[in-house]
Amino acid sequence: METLFNSEDQITEEWINYLALEGAALAENSEEYIDRYMNRELENPLFIDFLESEKSAKFLANFEEETGELNFSFAETLLITPRFRIRLPKLRKLKSAIKKVFCDVVKVQVDGGIKDIIKAVLLGLIPVLGGGGIAPVLLPFIIAYIAKLLKNGADAVCA
Repeated sequence: METLFNSEDQITEEWINYLALEGAALAENSEEYIDRYMNRELENPLFIDFLESEKSAKFLANFEEETGELNFSFAETLLITPRFRIRLPKLRKLKSAIKKVFCDVVKVQVDGGIKDIIKAVLLGLIPVLGGGGIAPVLLPFIIAYIAKLLKNGADAVCA
């Protein structure tokens, strides 16, 4: 699987500007809208391939499944499908990894804007994801989840 970001120098200002605009646009919407955006990514064949790959198992091996609800609007329907059940633990681990790095970042960057937070989270995810870099297919989900965490507020999310 192709990687987009393996190091800080690959996370260019152009990429950060683009991703920050995406994150800011998402964060201005309702939580339900952000959930629907993430739901869409769950049906992306490349995202599914990533979650079902051995590489994703290695990337996410150090993380426990997030125990909270998925909070996806159609999660109950998907939970009964066998294919989704296979991906669910990895999806929860991916969310847990993003949330952990996000919380570590906001503890340090109290005054950071969305650009700084997104860049720091992406940098923090590189080693977390096994040092193999961040696959392009993960970006929409990562940015949407960061937007959702920001919308819910760092104090509430990271408590």
